[in-house]
Amino acid sequence: MKNMKVIIALLLSATGTAALPIPKAATSAIARAAAKYSPLGRRLTESMTLIKSNVECDSNDDFLGTFSKLEDCADKVLEAGGRFFIYGKEEISGRSDGDKTGQCYHEKTSDATCSEGWESDSYDFYDLAATTKATLIKSDVECDSNDDFLGMFDTLHECADKVLEAGGRFFIYGKEEISGRSDGDKTGQCYHEKTSDATCSEGWESDSYDFYQVACMSSSYVENKKCTACPSGFTCDGSAAAPHVCDSIKYVLNNVCTACPSGHTCDGAAATKCAVVMYVMDNVCMACPDGFTCDGTTATCAATEYVLDNECEACPSGFTCDGAVATVCDSIKYVLDNKCEDCPDGFTCDGAKATKCSAGIVKENVCKDCPSGSTCDGTEATACAAPKYAKDNACVWPKLATAAERAECLAGSDGSCPKCCTGITGVCKELTQSGADVKEIPLTDEDDCVLLKGDRNKIDATSPRLKRPWLFSASARRVGKRRRRRGRRRGRLQQALRQRLPRPSGIPVRRRLVRARAARRSRRRFARA
Repeated sequence: MKNMKVIIALLLSATGTAALPIPKAATSAIARAAAKYSPLGRRLTESMTLIKSNVECDSNDDFLGTFSKLEDCADKVLEAGGRFFIYGKEEISGRSDGDKTGQCYHEKTSDATCSEGWESDSYDFYDLAATTKATLIKSDVECDSNDDFLGMFDTLHECADKVLEAGGRFFIYGKEEISGRSDGDKTGQCYHEKTSDATCSEGWESDSYDFYQVACMSSSYVENKKCTACPSGFTCDGSAAAPHVCDSIKYVLNNVCTACPSGHTCDGAAATKCAVVMYVMDNVCMACPDGFTCDGTTATCAATEYVLDNECEACPSGFTCDGAVATVCDSIKYVLDNKCEDCPDGFTCDGAKATKCSAGIVKENVCKDCPSGSTCDGTEATACAAPKYAKDNACVWPKLATAAERAECLAGSDGSCPKCCTGITGVCKELTQSGADVKEIPLTDEDDCVLLKGDRNKIDATSPRLKRPWLFSASARRVGKRRRRRGRRRGRLQQALRQRLPRPSGIPVRRRLVRARAARRSRRRFARA
């Protein structure tokens, strides 16, 4: 074992004598005895901060055991890598919590404000932010570097505090003699090791010590050679660097400057929740304006309105609104019940409304003309079956000649069914029968063309297309003129056509009168013939 110069501060101050170089083993007993009467080092209780009494935090926690001393509980918390803890005490008068004396819990909250909330109980809540942190590098060794004896200490953290005060980084802390060796009992001995790094480039020597590196907790900084809790509104890194101040629109969370959460105002240190009847604007809780609804975060209008210049405005066309902002709808969609909806089939959309493409077909959100000879419903084109054709987006039959036109055609010298009745739905009947008895021929919608070639034929027309039956009489007169003359001489007059259906109400009165006069003239001519 190497020899070192050991200075026992209390003995020197008591005797006033000069120090002598003494080996570590030789001074152990003297140092241990002297430590009983010396306030060497800072007690762990001086580096912890009592945050709140008679409470526990509602965060997750771990039970670490029952301890008779507060510093023993703090040591255990540090070993677990914690920062916050509660330490039990006697039952509070007038309550029934039970005796919690000595119970030690590591509280896993993120900050000293206990954002999870407080619960009244027989505990005190502590913060170890200003505690010196000792990290074990190697066990059962000492470093062969130069060193300074700093005294005897009951706890590791008192030794670490003393090393930090001395401006050191590395130290060894003694323990009971290792079994099977003759190093002697080194319990509580504290040496500042003056090596340059944690690897101890000077080399290791086996002994009843543990080698540590000392630093402050990351939530503290070094001030006057002591670990000091980071002040409110600042972040620290555990070094001697000055604390970093947070912006006034942020707050400190887990030793990090964090953006202010929604519904809160921040002052660089803490975040304060806004009341639900207010809203946040420019990091200030504001009273809810008239006509608005507030939730502690924003002031909103009705769901179909938006805020413009601090006023509620109706949602503009082509937008959806949520009471706060107006959001434009895509040009290939439309707004329905304050929602942007996909354009339905057969419609074109402009972001505001959907327009039916009733007589065309939609391609790329444009209503295109329907192909020739087809009908369209906006989505597809359907070709008309012959002989129908497309008119006004409907398949219709070709236009038939009027009754008057057919009668004139049939009465001509070359009148015939194929020539005069093209396009009718049924057959063209040529009535050639003659005789003593009147033959009654009923006509239907399909039989709408008649060529009279025989006598004694009675036409019972039920087709709505036979609007002017007297023209058939005129046609029959011209076609069978000589026959009718012979029949008149014989006293057999061709029976006039009869129309059972009423006249269409759509024909103007004046026109019906004109036609009636024309019909009377035609009948007189027929009678004179």
